[in-house]
Formats: sequence, C-alpha cells, structure tokens
Amino acid sequence: MGRSKKERAEPVDSAAAADGVKSGGSSTQDKAGLSFPVRRTETRLRFKTRSTITRVSGLTSVYVTGLAQHVAAHVLMLAGEEAARVSQKRISPAHVQQAVRSCPDLARTFAGFSFATTLDVPKASKMILTKTKIKEQAAKVEEKKAMIAQAKAAA
Repeated sequence: MGRSKKERAEPVDSAAAADGVKSGGSSTQDKAGLSFPVRRTETRLRFKTRSTITRVSGLTSVYVTGLAQHVAAHVLMLAGEEAARVSQKRISPAHVQQAVRSCPDLARTFAGFSFATTLDVPKASKMILTKTKIKEQAAKVEEKKAMIAQAKAAA
C-alpha cells in the first residue's frame, strides 16, 4: 500500500530492492563499470578541445575514461606501495612522484610532466635511463669527487 501509482507500474528489481537502491536508467559510466565520469570526458573531447577533430565516436569517451581510470589506479597502487615501504600510512605527493619515476612505462608517459612539490625525491631508477646517460652521470659524480678531494688537499 505504501507504493505510489508510478512506483507500482515500474517493475521492481529484487537485487536492487533488497539493497534499497532504486532501479532506473543506467548511465554509460555504470554500464562500463567505471568510476570516472564518462559524460564529462565526452564533453571535453567534443567541445573543449582546440583540435581539428570534428567527429567523435560514442565509445571513444568510454575508452579514454577507462584508460585514465586505469592509469590513475596504477599510479595510486605504486604510490601506496612506496608509502608502505617507508612505513607511512598516507600517500604524499612525493610518493606519487617516486612511483611515477620508478616505473619505466609511467616515466615515459609522464616524461614532460612537472610535479609541483618542494620535497626532495630520489633520482630516477637506472632501469629507465639509457646506458649513455648512466655513464654521463657516473662521470659527473667522479668529477665532483675529484674536485672535493682537490679542495681538501689544498686546505
């Protein structure tokens, strides 16, 4: 008796009714199983870009949103592992930066990105540097050590 005429006309989804969730239309985001907003991505792809793209497929926004969500989840997972490694419970911007620098794929993806943090973060791991860069860095370190040794000897 407590249901209105409109509610009685709609079929009741037993699983949704058990959870107390109203059944109704589902968005593209829900259908794709994503947490990031598909509609907002679609709007930005269609109208906010200054490119020559005039036509965008309906599934493009779902794909781009899923890709962004996957990259964000991967970065946060690595940052969480980095925070746990140094016995901290919270992820800081330094942990995110270190996670991006330590993963070769993410390091290439975020190569031109500038992280806004004042904290000191260790250098990128050697696995993402080329052999020539590693040799150049080693030569610079040796030069600095030689200069320090000369300064100590002169003093």
